[in-house]
Amino acid sequence: PELMIISYQPGGTKEDFDLEDSAQFENNDFRLPTLNAYVETDYPMAKKVKKLFAFEGGPEQLNQSVIFPLIFFRAPRIRAWRDNSLLVRDERKKMEKFSFEKVKEIIDEIHPKKILVLGIETFDQLQTILDPISRTEPIHTRTRGGARLMVRTKLLGYETLATIHPSGARISNTDFDKLRNSLQKWLRDEPSI
Repeated sequence: PELMIISYQPGGTKEDFDLEDSAQFENNDFRLPTLNAYVETDYPMAKKVKKLFAFEGGPEQLNQSVIFPLIFFRAPRIRAWRDNSLLVRDERKKMEKFSFEKVKEIIDEIHPKKILVLGIETFDQLQTILDPISRTEPIHTRTRGGARLMVRTKLLGYETLATIHPSGARISNTDFDKLRNSLQKWLRDEPSI
């Protein structure tokens, strides 16, 4: 595929798992989904990602992309995953280590042309795992406050772009439009994004 999209973790509850994944996993089927969940669902995250790809040719690129999380295990919120209320720290670290090892395998197997990371913190963690010495170029910062909204680099030789988390961060319409326009240029290989 041309594009791989990596998010932090699937989110949701046991009910979401039962509805979406349990039948497949009970049959020992651990393949990546054949349908793009951002295209096929209307969860808040899916709506934001669709909005990010709302440009000419964007929906087709989103539909043809491969998506998966950096951490394969569900938690209702990132805070719940990290604050040890669901798991003791050692167990969480083992689960993260397992996921991180598989992420590199998946990238090497799929060999995408480009990687889009949803979430700057997700990107920082992915960079630490895969290629800690790669140089990062900030593309956009918040109109107010200066926090990173978009960065780019090469991770393991793959063109990589990361955006602030589409549904987990409040962002002005002006800043969101900047992200969408830069994503469009990056996907079209335009020299300046």
